[in-house]
Amino acid sequence: MQQIIFAMFAAGLFLAVRDMAKVFLKEKEKVWIREMPQDRLMWVKAEAFRTLSEDFLGQEEEVAAPMTETVWETFKRRACDTCQYRVNCEKVGRIGRKRYAASLIRLMDENKWDQYENKLGEWLSWCSKGRDTAQILAYCMQEYYADQFHKKQLKDMQTAVAMQLGEIAHMLRQSARETRKYQPLSEGMMKKLRKMAYRHGLMVGEAWSMEKDNRRLEFFLTLRARNHKTKPIKEAQEILENLTGRHLMSDKHQKMFIGEEYELFCFSETVRYELLCGISRIPVEEGTVCGDNYSIFAGDGSVQLCLSDGMGSGAGADKTSERVLNLLEEFMACGFSKETAFQMIHTTLLLQENQEIYATLDICQVNLYTGICEFLKAGACASYILRQNRVEVVELPAMAPGLKAESGYEKTRVRLRPGDYIIMVTDGVLDTFAGDDQENEWQKLLLHLTQKAPKKMSEEILTAVRQHKEEKNTDDRTVLVAGFWDKQE
Repeated sequence: MQQIIFAMFAAGLFLAVRDMAKVFLKEKEKVWIREMPQDRLMWVKAEAFRTLSEDFLGQEEEVAAPMTETVWETFKRRACDTCQYRVNCEKVGRIGRKRYAASLIRLMDENKWDQYENKLGEWLSWCSKGRDTAQILAYCMQEYYADQFHKKQLKDMQTAVAMQLGEIAHMLRQSARETRKYQPLSEGMMKKLRKMAYRHGLMVGEAWSMEKDNRRLEFFLTLRARNHKTKPIKEAQEILENLTGRHLMSDKHQKMFIGEEYELFCFSETVRYELLCGISRIPVEEGTVCGDNYSIFAGDGSVQLCLSDGMGSGAGADKTSERVLNLLEEFMACGFSKETAFQMIHTTLLLQENQEIYATLDICQVNLYTGICEFLKAGACASYILRQNRVEVVELPAMAPGLKAESGYEKTRVRLRPGDYIIMVTDGVLDTFAGDDQENEWQKLLLHLTQKAPKKMSEEILTAVRQHKEEKNTDDRTVLVAGFWDKQE
């Protein structure tokens, strides 16, 4: 019962902290319109969240008794203390009985069943109830394993809560640092901006700029339209481009037209690179639901490609993999990193009643300003970078989230070049190429592709896979292809 209560508390805290993050981000957007936010309060809150995170991680754990001692004490209470032959056993020797029980426990733990059967014969000479008590001892072992698993689950939940609180602290500190970077435009630039805007029927209230990573600028302007009219945001963007000499784009979450009241609008430098994607899937059986799912969503100057392969195939696998990707998008929309999002998803899957449900997670995040591509894999098969006449393999061994309490992820970075293709697949595709020469056959297929458009390329790959193996398909197959190009070329 205590474990259930703690699990409910942790799950509730996950949701509460996530909602707090959403509210904070919304409030931060609102405050830009009126005045530049003060960072002191954010630093205080960040420190409070950091302290709370350390408290969660710093909670002392009970010193666990040895396995044999724990199982023996449970067994003794259930079998020996209530046994009618207990007095006779005490006369024979309790220490010897405990020693034999400890031997049986160790042999069961190590799965040495032949030695266990031999030792069991000696146990029968000590215990009057023989195999009945041996069965009770086996039940006690199962309860011990279950108890250890639940303790590990609770520890994982505690760690996940601490990570989430620490991530919120990081977000608050980052916001406070960004607040200090906001600089009002110079007096001369403001005069030019207001004059140019007035000619286009716009009024400028205030204007700030901020230098972000990679020396790219963001501009924040409070604008309204003159003469009770509305103006497209594109006009303000062109005015700012002419003034600064930079290629800009408006924030995709803001309005497309400027109204009669002052509102805040954001403009940032356009990305240097672009990513075009194509996806193709084949379910294990025609007419059934594919158990693989994919997600492609854009962030702040980046694109994130995701694949998830649910356990098995069909509707059950589809539901699990879809849930994993939905959780990933929700956590990252709140501002959490993909690493923290993975930990939260892992804990969520571990809390399910059916402990056998899991899904792989394959993430590829591409920075469209720098061309840096970061892979994060948990239980996913290899990905591939197709570069002219060669193929680079990105393979990271790690267990899928929800599979075991100690599941984790691996990640690596790759610098992309214009003309590269990212190819992500589920294991149903690679399993087609069996044998020792599996990798060479697969790479040979990639090097002989004729299509250049990502969608057509993904279709060509699946067609070649189906022709390579004519026998019945045993798993869902999904191919995601993303082409990387320089917008300036």
